[in-house]
Amino acid sequence: MTRAALCLALTALLTTIAAAATVYVPADEPTIQAGIDAAGDGGTVYVASGVYGGDGNRELDFAGMNVTLESTGGPASTVIDCEGAAKAFYFHTGEDTTCVVEGFTIRNCSSDYGGAMRIQGASPTIRYCIFSSNAVSSGGGAVHANSTSTQYGAGVYSLDAESTFERCTFIGNEASYGGGVYLQSDYNPPHFTRCTFADNEGGGIWCKDAYPVIAQTILAFDRTRAGIYCSGTGVPSITHSFIFGNAAGDSLCGSYVNNRFEDPLFCDMQYGDVQLCDNSLCLPVLNPWGVHVGAKHAGCPDCDSPVDITSWGAVKALYRQSQGRCSKH
Repeated sequence: MTRAALCLALTALLTTIAAAATVYVPADEPTIQAGIDAAGDGGTVYVASGVYGGDGNRELDFAGMNVTLESTGGPASTVIDCEGAAKAFYFHTGEDTTCVVEGFTIRNCSSDYGGAMRIQGASPTIRYCIFSSNAVSSGGGAVHANSTSTQYGAGVYSLDAESTFERCTFIGNEASYGGGVYLQSDYNPPHFTRCTFADNEGGGIWCKDAYPVIAQTILAFDRTRAGIYCSGTGVPSITHSFIFGNAAGDSLCGSYVNNRFEDPLFCDMQYGDVQLCDNSLCLPVLNPWGVHVGAKHAGCPDCDSPVDITSWGAVKALYRQSQGRCSKH
C-alpha cells in the first residue's frame, strides 16, 4: 500500500470511529432525535427516565445509522408519548439487527401503518418494550413491518421483515386476524424471545405462510382465538413457552417441543399487570428448563389459579367475578 493510500485508509477509519459516540439524553442532547443524530453509526444513546413527547421525540428516524437507543430506567419509567399525533419510530433506510431500541414504553401513537413503529426495508432489534394505547387506520397498531399494505395485525403486522422482538409485551390488542401479531412471510423469519401476549383478541400470533422462531414466550388468554394460529404454509418453531386459557384452545401448530399448557400466573392481568407471581412456573427456578419465560419478572407473592379450567366460559365467568387472574396474599 502506498503512503497516500495508507493515509486515506487511516483517515476513513478515524472518521468512522469519531462518528460513533455515546450520547446521554437530555444531559447532552435535549431530544431523542438529536441524540440519535449526534451518536452516529455504531453509537449509543442512553435516555434518562421521564416522559418524552413533542417534536424531536416522535417520528424518530435513524437514517440508515445502526444506533443503540436504550433507556437507563427501563419501560416502567421511560416513556415515549406521541400524544395521538404521530408514530414514534420509522425505520426505512436499511438499518440492520445491530440497530436496537430497548427499554421504553411507547404509547398514544397514531398513524396509517404502524401506530407506534413502522419498519420498511429494515431489520431493527426491539427489546424490553411495552406498546400501549396505539391506534392505526390500516395495519399494525403497535408495529407495521412490511413492504405492502394490509389491514391485519393489531399489535404487529410483519411481511418479509426479519425483525427481532425480545422481552416485549402485547396486551389488549384487537383484530380479526392476529390481535397480537400477524405474520406473512416465507423467508426472513421474525424472532420472538421472552415476550408476553395476553388478553388480545384475534389470536396472539397468526402465522400466514410464515416461519417465526418463538422461544420463552407466553401466549395466554386470547379472547376469541387460539394463542397461535397457522394458515397457508405457516410453520412456526415454538420452544420453552407457556400457552394457556385461549378462547379457541391451546393446541399448537408447526414445530414445537418443550412447552407447557399451564397458567403463567400473572399478578393482575385485569389492570395490565403481567408480572409473574412468585410461584409461577415461568420463573427459571421453578421450571424444568431453567429458563425465564415471558417479558416480566416476579412482581407479587404466591397466587392461585381460580379453578381447574374446564372451559373458556368458566374461565371468563370466574375472571369477571374475581376481577383478576390471581388473589394476592
